[in-house]
Amino acid sequence: MDAPTVPAEAPSFAVALDPGAGRSILDCALVARGVRVLLESDGIACWPKTSGSKGIHVMAAPTPAADAVAYAKSLAQRLEALWPDLVVHKMAKELRPGRILVDWAQNNTGKTTAAPYTLRAGPTPGVSAPLTWAEIDRCHRPEQLEFTTEQVLQRAERHGDLLAGLLDPDSAVLLP
Repeated sequence: MDAPTVPAEAPSFAVALDPGAGRSILDCALVARGVRVLLESDGIACWPKTSGSKGIHVMAAPTPAADAVAYAKSLAQRLEALWPDLVVHKMAKELRPGRILVDWAQNNTGKTTAAPYTLRAGPTPGVSAPLTWAEIDRCHRPEQLEFTTEQVLQRAERHGDLLAGLLDPDSAVLLP
């Protein structure tokens, strides 16, 4: 199976959910559900994927991209207002222990987010793997959201590209 390609002009938006000390990918899954609710309430379809490390990314295809940073920051602030003991939107490292950083700054020019299907360095390399919302909803153990290269290939063969909706022109909506 060939790896999916993303056209250069494809709009993109990602919120990275990074667990601070004492939090896990399971906590990121909870926050990802909150991201989904807020995005969908704004009319924006979104798709989750693992970061390939400890977190989760929620991706969407809003347009215009110029508004993405401000919108992502307001989304992070809304989540922090809902869950002040769980979520932080400020980048300061001293605020992160025990919380999930909603990294809205990933939408700034020059920032990078692990691309789907990217191998991540580690003793056992993780893979940034597309997920379904059903997997997020029924996840009860961290290992349910950790995938090897072989597992990701099997998933792609079984499900196709779970992020294909990002390339659908109908997914690109105006930001509120």
